[in-house]
Amino acid sequence: MLAIGRALMTRTDKIPTTVPEAFLKVVAEYDRRVAMRKKKYGIWHDISWREYYQKVEEVGAGLIMIDEDNVVKYAQDHKVQFSTYRDLTQDAASRRLIEQEIGFVNESLSRVEQVKKFTILPKKLYEEDGEITPTMKVKRKFVNEAFADLIDAMYRA
Repeated sequence: MLAIGRALMTRTDKIPTTVPEAFLKVVAEYDRRVAMRKKKYGIWHDISWREYYQKVEEVGAGLIMIDEDNVVKYAQDHKVQFSTYRDLTQDAASRRLIEQEIGFVNESLSRVEQVKKFTILPKKLYEEDGEITPTMKVKRKFVNEAFADLIDAMYRA
């Protein structure tokens, strides 16, 4: 569980002013109680508030892997100095480019669907390393474990 989540969950005396704060208060209060049930293979499974919170936490993480070819071209066109993929991901010009692209995408989304916080992954994900599937889908369990510090930092900010 994220550090920020634990900190907010212990402050139950404060009246929530946002939906995430209200959600965290419910999680703190009902913790292991059943939040919902889902049917899988004909069997009903209970999902506790804590498990529900952990799923929301996974989905809410705005981790971005840059399109190396396009960002390299952008960096070369704008005379940005870099030698490695990691350098490229940490450059301010690259971040501005990603923010601009997110802004374009956000224009077509409703407010609740928009990306508000994001972190650029410092490394490419490869199928050979077990980080993504052959169809380029990210393996959440790996990403949540490998980049836990980045996700925590994003929620603390």
